[in-house]
Amino acid sequence: MEEETNKPIVETTDETVPIKNKVVFNNFDLAVASAGLVFSIIFLVYPVIAENKRLELASVAEALRPVEVSPFSSLALEAKAAYVLDLNSGEVIFEKNSEVQLPLASLTKIMTAITALSIVPEGTVITIDKEDLELEGDSGLYADERWRLGDLLGLTLIESSNDGAYAVAASIGSVIGGVEDKNQSREAFVRSMNEKAKELGLSQTYFNNPTGLDESAGFAGAYGSARDVASLIAYGVSNYSDIFRTTRYASLKVESLNAPSHTAVNTNKDLDGIPVIIASKTGYTDLSGGNLAIIFNPGINNPIAVVVLGSTLNGRFQDVKNLAWAVIDSLVNN
Repeated sequence: MEEETNKPIVETTDETVPIKNKVVFNNFDLAVASAGLVFSIIFLVYPVIAENKRLELASVAEALRPVEVSPFSSLALEAKAAYVLDLNSGEVIFEKNSEVQLPLASLTKIMTAITALSIVPEGTVITIDKEDLELEGDSGLYADERWRLGDLLGLTLIESSNDGAYAVAASIGSVIGGVEDKNQSREAFVRSMNEKAKELGLSQTYFNNPTGLDESAGFAGAYGSARDVASLIAYGVSNYSDIFRTTRYASLKVESLNAPSHTAVNTNKDLDGIPVIIASKTGYTDLSGGNLAIIFNPGINNPIAVVVLGSTLNGRFQDVKNLAWAVIDSLVNN
């Protein structure tokens, strides 16, 4: 009898059994994934690169842009204070210590003329008294000489006549105060000058006499700011143009009612250095130094006021000339 053996039975099949959790990528899948990654990087990074480049180019352009230099930036003024005002627009073109209160010297006579004309007509007759001729400075007036107020003020402004200002203040002050005493009459006139300053809003300005001469070694005849003076001369030209426009001439022949004619010589020695001057007034004392105020027209109907205070005797003319030409340069370049 044959011995029986136990052998394992092996079954075979043609089906393939899948391997779980295994993903197989072909070449096409890898290409698509790579492209997506690249585009994602470009999308995120490119705007940053572009913005940095734009900022870089903008910085270079700004560095290469021509620097606009104001014609006023290089000015070296001797004056302690200065003010340049466009009278049409009210624009302040330039200022230096424009609100500082300084001695005015004979710029005072601008207010002397304005106050007189605000009280009596131009045709009012003023008689020169011997006492009116006692102040320093000689403008060729004679005792008992009779003048139309307008003509006398023209001479007073052009020559900066202390005698003329003194006579005007005494005569018109007597009308205001109703007194015959010359000193009291002048005091009344000076009070009217200060009232006019308040009326015009000249907050830094007050007057101690009608001429601007120093009262003493430490006390000026009048005080004010460059800004106030610009407003004051502009008011004079606007309201009494016939009188103030005489100050644009180098000299002027004027006649009193009973004496030979006078030739008034302008104390502004540099009228030719600035084009189209409309009006000007000088001032100088030991306390004030050199002062000068002008209105000129650098364009068509474009009046500009220029004021310097506390310069030197000759430096005031150069200061005003430099400021005036800086205005002209700025207009040309714009």
